[in-house]
Amino acid sequence: VVDREKEMVQLGLASLDGQPLTDDAIERGVTTIGHMAEIAAKWNVDEIFAVATSAVREAPNRREFLRRVKEATGVKVRVISGEEEADYIFRAVRSAVEINAQTALCIDIGGGSVELIVGTADETYFTRSEPLGALRLAQRFGLVERPSAHAAEECRQHIQDRIAKVRRRVLRLGVDLCVGTS
Repeated sequence: VVDREKEMVQLGLASLDGQPLTDDAIERGVTTIGHMAEIAAKWNVDEIFAVATSAVREAPNRREFLRRVKEATGVKVRVISGEEEADYIFRAVRSAVEINAQTALCIDIGGGSVELIVGTADETYFTRSEPLGALRLAQRFGLVERPSAHAAEECRQHIQDRIAKVRRRVLRLGVDLCVGTS
């Protein structure tokens, strides 16, 4: 690692669940990718690999976003599937956490989706991407400002219903440790 930078862009703010990316979100994305490209240029990086996940994957105007990023920054962004996203996440976890022969459950909480991965240091047994990201749920259940107890309970029930089958599969596989990422 030669440099670190992180931006909370929230591309899905007001635009998840099949809604188009807002003009403000597109501008935040273009600006942030431009900033990251400038950092890469300072380090004489030859090639930038940029990927987009659930917010762009689901947006009906994703092509406009990708075009604007390319025109403004020169960076070509590739939209990846939820399964591919899960694979990249688990590769990163494997490089940072000593899993060894244990079976690990990795849960990555994003803004639009949650990825669940079960595997060992050498093998992946199961990957799943679910539309249960923090921003998506906060917007859907009115949890952004001052959530009511009822709204929070509705959200919990929605999550339990949505992951019931995944939970059973993970329990059948069995896990020795759980790694959370975001």
